[in-house]
Amino acid sequence: MLCSWSTATQRTSVALALAAVLTLAVSGCGSTEAAAQGVDSNPAADSQGGAGLPMLRSGEQVEGAAIAFEGTVAVSSDGCMRVLVSSPEGDQAARWAVWPAGSELYAPDTSDPSSARVGGETFSDQDRVSGTAQLVTLADLPDGDRPGAYFEGRGRYCDAQESGVIVISEIAKA
Repeated sequence: MLCSWSTATQRTSVALALAAVLTLAVSGCGSTEAAAQGVDSNPAADSQGGAGLPMLRSGEQVEGAAIAFEGTVAVSSDGCMRVLVSSPEGDQAARWAVWPAGSELYAPDTSDPSSARVGGETFSDQDRVSGTAQLVTLADLPDGDRPGAYFEGRGRYCDAQESGVIVISEIAKA
């Protein structure tokens, strides 16, 4: 049975919208409910698009004591920002970074957002850093173990379930 042009156009539009929602759900860039409503599941995400710079929202907390750390910022080709923790002893790993509230994704070249700006200071690949943070697992983050949630999806994309997470509260160049 042949469809009229308008019916075919409507079906194509619906198919494209459904494909977009499924792509977001499968990629872990947001919850299915949020994607279907066109709502960002992490309002702290950067307005440039994509997953943004991971950070806790107002009122969100992570259990565990904050400790002093030293390390090196590492930005991988997949866009994930990590801190290669060198101190404290025994916690050395390339941990996925969750940045302090108010941090911004910074892109000297807008086609390659590869730095974080915290309190006016920019942290880029290979910068030596020190500060205060919590060293936790992905499951310790808010909804870090709930499929489709922001931290679970983005963290798994960045292999945080293997490497762990550094939730930075204070950071400076070392």
